[in-house]
Order: sequence, then structure tokens, then C-alpha cells
Amino acid sequence: MLDFSQLDINPESFEIDVLRHIPESVLKHSEMHEVERRFVNGLIRLVKPRNIIEIGVSGGAGSAVILNAISDMPESHLYSFDIADKWYMDTSKDVGWVTDLMWPDDNKQWSLYTGKDVSAYVDQLNCKFDFAIIDTAHVHPVESLNFISVLPYLNDNAVVIFHDLALFTRFSKFDKFPGMSLANKLAYDTIVGKKIEPGGKEYLDFNLGIPSIGAVQISSDTRKYVDNIFNMLFFPWAGFFVADYIFDVADVVRKKYSSKLLQKFCDAVSLNARLHYNEMEYSLYNEKAMNDILLAKEMIFYGAGKICTSLLKFIQQNDCRNPDLILDKDVSKHNLFGVPIKEPDFDGIDFAQTVFIVTIKDKDTVQEVKDSIKSKNIDANIYDYKELYLAIIYDKLSKIMKK
Repeated sequence: MLDFSQLDINPESFEIDVLRHIPESVLKHSEMHEVERRFVNGLIRLVKPRNIIEIGVSGGAGSAVILNAISDMPESHLYSFDIADKWYMDTSKDVGWVTDLMWPDDNKQWSLYTGKDVSAYVDQLNCKFDFAIIDTAHVHPVESLNFISVLPYLNDNAVVIFHDLALFTRFSKFDKFPGMSLANKLAYDTIVGKKIEPGGKEYLDFNLGIPSIGAVQISSDTRKYVDNIFNMLFFPWAGFFVADYIFDVADVVRKKYSSKLLQKFCDAVSLNARLHYNEMEYSLYNEKAMNDILLAKEMIFYGAGKICTSLLKFIQQNDCRNPDLILDKDVSKHNLFGVPIKEPDFDGIDFAQTVFIVTIKDKDTVQEVKDSIKSKNIDANIYDYKELYLAIIYDKLSKIMKK
């Protein structure tokens, strides 16, 4: 692998679309400008990586650029990952469909993994990577989580490209922080390593001096100061990703990083869970709620609407405990994810052994439900659906810490 700290490279001299012409039918779906494709292509041609990891595939136009760059390197292979199965711009098409326009038959240099985050797959591949391209959601902390997940599998001197570094400059409402496409810029600037950036004005977004694309070369210093990126996870998140893949990332951290960094990671997840489920207002963790919820003999949900459906999906995705019963005035569905739905009836319930989770958002309705349950037993254990989310998150993180 090349050590760029010893080289003075000029990205403006890189070639574009070498070896074979990439047709317009592919390029029109590309989310990279020509100068950005030149940068990706040129670095690949210079490094000649054996294993490349691409995180964020979308339609697959970027994958086509990479595959084109390595098509005369028979020992090179591209591993591409996307958390989605379908293309976000047209869900009738699969992720990566654009590559079929250039390679109607299977490309033996390409392996595509979809439906889960890269953190769920990377340890199973049993290989190290010389080159990485991270181009995912752009909302904090997605790119940081991507980098944390793949760093242990990158060789020293590996090159990591980040795209859309200046995308946040197109947003004017700073009250929307941190959902402003900052994640890639924050991760790129935080990682310690030699930065490889194009110098021409065509690479700059709005001539602000910020390149639209850049790369960092992994070194021993990258690993030495990796706690920088873990520290950044404490910044408020634009969204909460527990249901998607946060526990898969946590498992990578458990296997590949120190116990100190695992603790830091879990603390950052816990903080952002509290912020998220309390609508960005910090609240102390309710240990009694967690104990009551996790130790109750019976769990009953009240409300069979959208919140209940989302919560049940979350529970099943994370192999957690299902409720025993759902109470709702509308019993036309009979059951939800296999859990029976019955009209509210408190006869025969052992309130001392039961916890009620109110899966309703409207505050007035929630209070009516709580009053109804309390009228049957003043000591009934009643909690909000958000407290169940938090209890599950804390319980899973605690188990990961103890592995």
C-alpha cells in the first residue's frame, strides 16, 4: 500500500472513466459530479487496492465507477453495503440496480450486501480492506458509526473517501441542527490521518474553500486517537438508530475496541436515547421503571395503533420480550404480530405482577387510560411507551457490556 505522507499527489491529474466508457444511462443516476468521479477513480488507480469496501450504494452508479476502475485488476474485489433493500428514489428497483446497465451478467468482482448495516456483516467477511468509500445518510452520527464499524478491518495506509463534505452549506436553518448533512464533515475532520483533497475550484462547494469530497489515510495515529470520534457521539443525534443497527455497532465495538471505549459508546447511546424519547430534554434515567418493566410477570399494552405497531417491530427486531396482551376499544384486528387484542377488562389481572405500557401519544387520552387503570388498583405499575424503549435499550447495552 502507498504511504501518501511520502507523496505529493495532484488529484487534478487523475483520469476519469478509464478502461471503458461509462454510458450516460449509468451516469445520469450518479450522485457524484464528474470531478468527484475523477477523484474516486484516480485514487483507486493509484492505490490499486485488493479489497474495497463501499458503504452506501443507493442505485449503484458509484459502484459502477469503482468496478470500472478495477476492471483490469483481477485480484481486486468490491464489497458494497446498504442498509436498504430498495432504491430510495424508486422502491420498485433494488439497491444497486444501475450496475446491471453495465454488467447485465453477474460481476465476479462485486459482492453486494443489503438489508442490514455494514456492522452486521463486516466481521463475517474475514478480510481486511485497503480502500473504503463512506457515503451514507449524512446525518449525525451515521458516518461516524460507519467509520467505527469498519476501522478495525482496515489495513494501515488504507484510504477512506468521504463524499458530500460541503453539503451542509446548502442548509440555512441552523435550528435544524444536527440534521443538516453534517455527519460526513464531522467524521472526516475528526479522524486523525493524512488528508488527501482535490485542489481545483471545481471541487469546492460555493467557493467556500471546502472540498466536496476528500480522503483520509489510515495510520497508527488514526487508531491511537480514535477516542476523538467516540467523544463526538455525545453530540445530539439527528435521529435515533436503535431499531436499525445500533446494537450491531455496539457488538463490533465490544469485539474490536477497548472496554473503555465500549463504555463510552454505551454512554453516548444512552444519553441520546434519553434526549430522543424525551423530545430533546435531558432527563435522569428511571431505574425503577426499568426494573418494574423487565421483572414484571405480565406485560400489557394499552392502545393498538401506530405507536404500538412500531414498538412491537422494535421488540421483534431486537429479540426482546413481547407483551402478553394488548387492550384496545377496537378489536377488529384480533391480534397484532401474534399478540391478542382484547377490549379493556381488568377483571382477573394480578396488578402486583403486571406492568401496563400505554402506547398512545395524545396526552389527554393517556391520562384517561391511566385514571381508568388506577381506578381498578391505585398501586398499578403504569408506564409510557418511551420508558419501555429506554428499558430495552439499557438492558441490551448492559448485556453487551457483560459479554
